[in-house]
Amino acid sequence: MVNPQKNYAADNLRPLDSGSEVVETMLASNIAKLIGLPTKSFCPAVITCNGCPSSNPWRDDRASKPASKSKVQMDWTLVEDPAEAYIVSAKYEGNVPNGVDYVELKNVKADTPERKKELLINREAWMLWVNFIQNTDMGAFNIRLLCDEYEKTADDKYECRHSSVYAHDYGHSFYRHLTYSKWSGIPVFQKSDKKSGCRAGLNQKTTPWGNIGLKGIILGAEFSSEARDILVGKLSRITDEQWVTLFQISRAEEATKVKSSTWLSDIKKKIQQMKSADCLPFDAGKSVLFN
Repeated sequence: MVNPQKNYAADNLRPLDSGSEVVETMLASNIAKLIGLPTKSFCPAVITCNGCPSSNPWRDDRASKPASKSKVQMDWTLVEDPAEAYIVSAKYEGNVPNGVDYVELKNVKADTPERKKELLINREAWMLWVNFIQNTDMGAFNIRLLCDEYEKTADDKYECRHSSVYAHDYGHSFYRHLTYSKWSGIPVFQKSDKKSGCRAGLNQKTTPWGNIGLKGIILGAEFSSEARDILVGKLSRITDEQWVTLFQISRAEEATKVKSSTWLSDIKKKIQQMKSADCLPFDAGKSVLFN
């Protein structure tokens, strides 16, 4: 378990272009926080760089040029504050944590079968959330577990008693990089009937890698009615006023040129589509976690 240092850092220092992750990161993380999912805190900021060697430090090597006398204003940046918790991750590979693969989320400890089922359903609901916002960069390297309840063992070590799934990066949400026209036109469930259940809309067409795929992402995953009910319940508690505020403070309106009323209408359509879908009851042997 790694205890992250409390620090603030400017992230995503790039202009608002096809590679920017500022707006979708703000929007997805704010929604996640509102429905009770652990997430980093982000704040949009305008940063003025005095003696800046580059107007786009994300693209350019920050040490490639000597500092100049110029002043550069970066209008689309984020200030990032890590989540307050112990991060549980797999062993390091090279210089980066390996993270947690989707199929590893099935490994839960519970005192009773009923409690284990509850934990698995909650993790399914988290995976459905990733499909809802179409985060196509949610591979193992961007998934962590946050240990929010632990105890000291007899051999003077610590054991995690309760963990929550934690998304490290929301930068490819809402169809890759906030491509509203694509995201709004893709239903959360591509199939929904009593025979095949609820199969998610996140598939090869919605990912940027064609047929290559990415370790950690399960495409076309089937979700249980219980997991669906959890996510729909959380999203349905957000009021219209809160949704509009989320779009505005995330600058989604400004970036996409799409009015908040249109965002709200399409969000509600997606929630309703999930709500009315014929999802099958949870079955451990058929759960998406066991794919």
